[in-house]
Amino acid sequence: MQRNCFRNSEYGRVDFNLYTSKKHLTLLTFWKQFGNYIIYDIETRLPISLFKKNTPTLITKESIGDSVKAFSYKLLIDGNEIEETLRGLEPSGKYNYSANFQYEDNNGNTYSFTKTGEIYTSNLTLSTLQPRVVTPGNVIVAAESNIDDDENNVGFEWRRTDCTNDFASNTGAAYVFDGQMEGYIRNLNTEKLWKFRPYYESAAGNRYYGEWVGLDPTNTSYFEPTVHTYAWYNVQGNEAEVKGYAMRGSDNITEQGFMYWAQGAASSRQAVTGKMNAPAVPTDATTVKGTGNVMQAKLKGLSFETTYCYVAYVKTSEGETFYGDERQFTTGVDTSGIDDVVAAPTSATAVAYYDLKGRRLESPQKGLVIIRMSDGTVRKVMMK
Repeated sequence: MQRNCFRNSEYGRVDFNLYTSKKHLTLLTFWKQFGNYIIYDIETRLPISLFKKNTPTLITKESIGDSVKAFSYKLLIDGNEIEETLRGLEPSGKYNYSANFQYEDNNGNTYSFTKTGEIYTSNLTLSTLQPRVVTPGNVIVAAESNIDDDENNVGFEWRRTDCTNDFASNTGAAYVFDGQMEGYIRNLNTEKLWKFRPYYESAAGNRYYGEWVGLDPTNTSYFEPTVHTYAWYNVQGNEAEVKGYAMRGSDNITEQGFMYWAQGAASSRQAVTGKMNAPAVPTDATTVKGTGNVMQAKLKGLSFETTYCYVAYVKTSEGETFYGDERQFTTGVDTSGIDDVVAAPTSATAVAYYDLKGRRLESPQKGLVIIRMSDGTVRKVMMK
């Protein structure tokens, strides 16, 4: 892991850190930092301000003794301008970067600096796991990896053990959740033995493989379905988009989707009996159906400024329900009917900031901003 810092004597410590993720390989994430004020968090990869080119941000740091009103940058990786997260990097690779920054204090003074350096990606981990034969000829294959959840160019290839290298392997896409790849192979010839292995393909088309593991398509066992709730979500006003993962087990999935409820709502909650670590889902939770291994759903008509809990779920042909982890999000402010534009609040203090779509901001930004005041009022303010 490579860290690069720049120190500005007038404004205190100013760091620009460029990292590969600690846990994963190919997702390259960034954070900008003034003192201890982190603008982009590498662990959660959730931006405090969106990491886009020329995005103005108001940053307040008491120990600096001033405010930085605007922060813009241009980032080059191996000579190519980058505006967002990188994917498909080579394992064990070296990349050169150049970052040009410009920021402004509250007196209108402009400061800039340039930082160059190198960053290295980690070694690739692809450890093939034992297959799970759910029904004859239908198999769940898996591998452990340090590839990020958002990588698309991952999968498995498989072939009969009696085939020579003159025959091409079959390939199929895989899905990654928290360091584990999974795929589903259907309709294998049960009179033959097979082998499979995982792969990762970089953006340049280079393919990396795990080890081959043998597969008997008749060696069936009972397996529960796999269900995950991603921490990723997108909130706009009183609507939210959520993401989940579902892979069938021995029993068919008859229904899948998401259940959600307002945090602290007065409704009975009960865990699913007989299942360890099952979330306590209210009996009156709202259900939205989804499809596919990786499913997304938009939750509409939510209450404004309310924290909601949600889980992904599947129901099987045997009448059982399985859940993913419980996650949370908070809806934005109601922007309807907020028409007054004022220069600045007077006696009451600001307690929360929102954009015009009702999405909560971690800090105010230039332009029209909706402010929730300490006296309960809501104002639309032009920030300069």
